[in-house]
Amino acid sequence: GQTTASLKTLGFVVARTENYTSTVSDSAIVVFGPAGMAQAYTLAAHLTGPTLKFDATRADATLDLVLGTAFGDLAAADQVGLDPSTPLNNPTGCVAVETLLAAPSPAAS
Repeated sequence: GQTTASLKTLGFVVARTENYTSTVSDSAIVVFGPAGMAQAYTLAAHLTGPTLKFDATRADATLDLVLGTAFGDLAAADQVGLDPSTPLNNPTGCVAVETLLAAPSPAAS
């Protein structure tokens, strides 16, 4: 759709699109693994109010972008604020990936 076309215009590679299996009330969720951290933050900068969800089992740099019912459009270009010469800032509540990888997995119930 329109969001896919807009992301491609911005230089993002969209491998496939499909419908998510449940309703998401957030604006958007970006799912990423350790290898895709920079890509996730870059994509998140183009969204309004995204939730970043870390998946320690994801081995590659691919991302999942889940658009929720609150999604309207990509952020305006002047709101993105990315500068290749400036390091990315951690969002509030963000922890180092090493901490996430060292944490024990939740026990199955």
